[in-house]
Formats: sequence, C-alpha cells, structure tokens
Amino acid sequence: MVKSISGTWNRIVNRLIWKGHDEESEVNGIAFTPDGKRVVTAASDGEIRIWDAANGKDLGKIVGPKEGIIAMALSPDGRRALIAGGNGFACVLYDLETKKEILRLVGHTANVNSLVFSPDGKQILTGSADRTLRLWDATAGRSCAKSMRTPAMSRASNSPPMVWGAASVGYDHVNRLWGLERRPTRRLFRSAQPAGALRCDFSRRQDYLLRRSG
Repeated sequence: MVKSISGTWNRIVNRLIWKGHDEESEVNGIAFTPDGKRVVTAASDGEIRIWDAANGKDLGKIVGPKEGIIAMALSPDGRRALIAGGNGFACVLYDLETKKEILRLVGHTANVNSLVFSPDGKQILTGSADRTLRLWDATAGRSCAKSMRTPAMSRASNSPPMVWGAASVGYDHVNRLWGLERRPTRRLFRSAQPAGALRCDFSRRQDYLLRRSG
C-alpha cells in the first residue's frame, strides 16, 4: 500500500559550494553517481557539469542546448546523463566519459519536465506538459509503447529498484501509479492537498509517496 505524505524541510547543514555554472542560471538537475564519487549537475545555462564529490573540483562539462536544461537523470550505472530542454522538446542522452551525444528522444509536443531510467537502464520514462508519459528504448531511442495520457501535466518518479514502475502527479490532485514491467497499467488515488503537485518520489521501501506542492 502506498500512502501520500507531505511536509517541510528547514534544516541548515554543513555545505560545500561548487561554482561553475553561470551565476544567473538555475540548476534544474543534480545527482550522485552510484559510487558516490562524482556529482552531475545540469542548469538553465545549457551545461552539464561533472564534479568531484569530495572536494568540489570541476571535472569537466558538456555543452547542451543553448535554450537551457529543464531536467536531468543519470543512468543506473552512472555513465550516461539524459537531459530535457532546448527547442523541439527533445530529450538528449550523453555519454559522460566521451561527453558526446548518444541519441535523441523525439515525440513530445511540450516541455519535458521529468526523466526516469528503468532499474536496468534499458528503458526511459519521460513526463511532459503535453499531458503524456512516454516509454522509450534507451539504446535505440524509439518508443516502446503508446503514450500514456493523463488529465494533468505529468511529472514522474521511479519506484525502488525491485520493481519497474513509476508514479506521476500533476495539477488535478490525482496520484497515478504505473506498472511498466509489461504492458503499462495504472492505479489512481486522490490527494487531500489543496494544491497540485510539482514533484514526487518514493520511499525506499515503496510504502510512501512524497509529493511537493506549489
């Protein structure tokens, strides 16, 4: 059973400040590599930057779309970064070692705001303001299934590694759980929060879904 919870975070912790992105840009994606040794960030300045997690040293960058990056996700092996942004609403997959483009995912008709890899890294789920979720082959870049339509802007989050599934939330106050192992299936439950959701994430044991409203 998945329960919906909400709350606030207001704790100040020790911090290491990393500088490299344009000072006026917004960092819209940040993730640790699986070994915890590197951090990858993506920002509205259109750059993906790689950092040493221990000392904040800049380890290199990838120049992405000049229009800026809206969202980013790392593959489970930490070797690839998928970003959304730029004209045409395409998502671009980069190799973090060679810093070269691998493929593009083309099909959405509005901004893509969430990106999710399957636990094995073979599939990608994208959520968009065009009110669809799309499932892609992460190697060939082609669609794996029909787009999954939702009544509200779709923002997706991956379930824990034991199951290939996702949750999507939007401005209609409905949480949707998607099973993606075979043919996509969904289950709905309504939130009591008065505002629509901007983000969501699962707890490690998969028994809670955390939603951030705005």
